Order: sequence, then structure tokens, then C-alpha cells
Amino acid sequence: MARRRAQRAGRLIQEEISKIIQRELKDPRIGFVTITEVDVTDDLRYAKVFITVLKREQKKKTLEGLERAKGFIRREIGQRIKMKFTPEIEFRFDEAVEHGAHIEEVLRKIATAKTPVRRNSITMEGGQNFPPKADQPLAETEKTQKKKDTNKEKNDE
Repeated sequence: MARRRAQRAGRLIQEEISKIIQRELKDPRIGFVTITEVDVTDDLRYAKVFITVLKREQKKKTLEGLERAKGFIRREIGQRIKMKFTPEIEFRFDEAVEHGAHIEEVLRKIATAKTPVRRNSITMEGGQNFPPKADQPLAETEKTQKKKDTNKEKNDE
């Protein structure tokens, strides 16, 4: 129950911080900022606000500007959202967005390179891939075939 309440409070705080940044903050260091997530503790005392910026070069300056405006933002949230305690705000840069962009770039490079993709299979002795396809029987290795042949010869004698 407490976790769901914290999530609802996080969504409300996210909306209000977005409005405050867009309409009321006049700091030139704060450019185009997107609030990606607000993680509020179960006791609603602390909130981690994850942000992204349009230009990577502005990341440090934007965080400095938001840290400077933290008190103002907290006061505004306290006035707009009726809560017993206004959470202590901590701004963090959201690395997940950059990580996702990096993965997308790597996948794009792979697609444009048109190199053959390695399959997750092992080539066994005899040249057959393991695991085999559903309709393909599992081939025996040369060693196991030789053992069977010698065992047959012994039994025939």
C-alpha cells in the first residue's frame, strides 16, 4: 500500500516540477529539461528526480541550476500538493536514456555493416551444429561412433 502511495506522489511531484521548470524558473543554465522519473521513498520524505537534457554539454550546468533552485522548487511543491511533509529533492541525471541511445547506435551499426550474424550454436565434430533443428537428428561424434563400432566387433566375435 505504501509503495503505491509513493508512486502516486511521485507522479504528482513529476508533473508539478515539470510545470515549475517550464513556467517559473528563469535560470539561463536550465535549458530544455525533461523529468523522466521521480522515485519517492515509502515514507515520502525523499524524492530522487531523474532528468535528461537536450544537449549533453549542458548536463553539468543544468544540474547546477536545478541544485540552486532546489529550495524554490520544494517550496512550490509544498504549496501545490497537500502533503504532511514535502520531500527533500535530489536531482540526478538519467543515464538510462543515454545507455538506450548507445545500444540503438550499436544496433544501427550492425545493421548497416551487413556482416553475417553468428548464431548461438556450437559446431560439433562432424560439422553439425548443436542444438540441431527440430527435424534434424543429433549426429554422433566420431569418437562415440568408433566406440560403438568396436563394441559391435567384440560382440560379433
